[in-house]
Amino acid sequence: LGDANLYATRGNFRPIESETHSVVELDAAKVPAALRGGLFVRAGPSPGLPLRGASHWFDGDGLAAGLRFAADGSSAAVCTHQIKACRLADERREGGQFVPRLGDLQGLLGLVFIVVDALRGVADRLGLTRVYSSPNRLARGSANTAMLFHRGQLLALVESGWPW
Repeated sequence: LGDANLYATRGNFRPIESETHSVVELDAAKVPAALRGGLFVRAGPSPGLPLRGASHWFDGDGLAAGLRFAADGSSAAVCTHQIKACRLADERREGGQFVPRLGDLQGLLGLVFIVVDALRGVADRLGLTRVYSSPNRLARGSANTAMLFHRGQLLALVESGWPW
């Protein structure tokens, strides 16, 4: 994986530290007609908790970003929102990250993370512990890859888990 820590958390790629909601005034003459009244949304990784150790481009929790242009093109509403997927909620409740990230999966320590996570999942399913809010691994996704409108809902997606 290399040392993505050099880039994945710095400059334009640094985590968004708080949710934002603002309105930006625009020069309506410069806003193309096709954008007026339109909405652009995207999801991307932004850690909801401080990262531990090495990190990778895809390690962050889901962050939704939206941009809605006024119908006359005179302004745009801009907002960001941390997606409250089960993994993030579980880790906030436990006081820090415990689900392995891509940045964790390097060398012998990475193998240890995989084994510990597998044992934690078995203990959860047996009712010995209750760390995860859901015993289903698909509920532990980060929802940091894409957004999709489906049946009147806006869903955040990741390939390895359920939509949120």
